[in-house]
Amino acid sequence: MQSIPATEAKNRFGQAIERALVEPVAITKSGRPVVFMISASEYNRLTEIDEYLLEQKALEAEKTGYITEKESIELMESLSSIK
Repeated sequence: MQSIPATEAKNRFGQAIERALVEPVAITKSGRPVVFMISASEYNRLTEIDEYLLEQKALEAEKTGYITEKESIELMESLSSIK
């Protein structure tokens, strides 16, 4: 992963975008990462993983009686509408 200072990212935004298409880019301030740039395909991949994991947690909560099937379905529907 490449790290670049925020000022450089601002001055060379096009280059930062091109790099983010290949690998995540950490944008730093005072030497510390504050923002990461990732490609749209990577964002979509991570979102799909996150949704899958949330669905698995909801199903597990449903199985253990922590929430009802109806609450589980409502939770999954509400998460789908967040996009």
